Amino acid sequence: MDPVNTRPKGMSIAIGNNAKIDLSTRTEEALLSFGYGKERGKDDDRFGYTIAGNTEAKENLPEGIAIGTNSFARAGSIEIGAHNLGADVEIGDTKGSEFSTYGFSPAAGRQLGVASTTVGTNSYANGMFTTTYGSYDVQSSQYQELHVVDTILDGYKNAFGTVVGSLNSNESIAAFPHSGAENSIIGTGNRVNNSSGTIAIGTGNEVKNTWGVTSATMILSQPLDSPKAMQDAIIDGAKKIQAALSWPSEMGTRSTAYPLPRSLVQGMNLRAKTAYLIATSMS
Repeated sequence: MDPVNTRPKGMSIAIGNNAKIDLSTRTEEALLSFGYGKERGKDDDRFGYTIAGNTEAKENLPEGIAIGTNSFARAGSIEIGAHNLGADVEIGDTKGSEFSTYGFSPAAGRQLGVASTTVGTNSYANGMFTTTYGSYDVQSSQYQELHVVDTILDGYKNAFGTVVGSLNSNESIAAFPHSGAENSIIGTGNRVNNSSGTIAIGTGNEVKNTWGVTSATMILSQPLDSPKAMQDAIIDGAKKIQAALSWPSEMGTRSTAYPLPRSLVQGMNLRAKTAYLIATSMS
C-alpha cells in the first residue's frame, strides 16, 4: 500500500475488495509537510514542490484510510463506504466510470486530493481538503495529476469544498479552474455547477456560473508552515475578496443579481445563474 520511497511512520489502512492507497512525494503531499520543509520539484514536477529528498517529511506524511469496495485514498485522506456505481450510471455532471479505481494514475478514480474526507455509499470527491458526508454525493473534476497543465486547469477545483447530505453535487468537470473551491452544500438534492465560494442550504437548489478567484488559489499555490498558517491565509483571503465586492441581497425564487462571484442560496427549489446572490425562500 505504502510505496517504499515514502515509508511513513504510520501504516495506511485499506480494507475491502479493490480498496487502495496512494502515497507519494509530489506537490500535494508537500502541502501536508507542515514544519518539515520541502523543495521545488525537478523534471516533470519542476513547476511544483516535492518531499522526495526529505526523509523526515516522508516519515511524518499522514497515511491514508480506504474502507469499502473500490475505495481509494491519497495521503491524509479517508474514504469509507462502498464505491460500486455502474460505469454508465450518471452522478452529478459525470458517471461511475470516471471514478474507477482499477489501477493507479490516470485511472485512480479521479479522487486525487490529499486530506480529503469522504464517508458514504457511492460518494466521490476529487479535490484537496474536501469534506463529503452522505450517500450518492459527488465533488467532480477532471484532475488526474498528469502534468503541469492538468494541475493549473484542474488542480484547484473543489479545494475546501464541503458537502453534507445526500444526492448533492459540486460539479466541476466542464468548468473554470477554480470551480467548486470553498463551496458549502448542505441538504438534499442540491446542485452547484461551475461556481465557487457558494453556500447552498436546503433541498433541490441549483447554482450555476457564480464564480471567481477564491482564497484557495493563494493558499495552495505553495506549501505553508503550519495548519494555523493555512487557516490564517483562508481568513485573510476571505477578507480581501469580501472587501472587493458589493453584497447585494435578493430574496425569493428565481432571483437574479449582479454578475459577481459568490452566492448564498437557502431554501427549496431556488435557482441562481451567473450572479452573486443571497436568496432565502421556498417555492
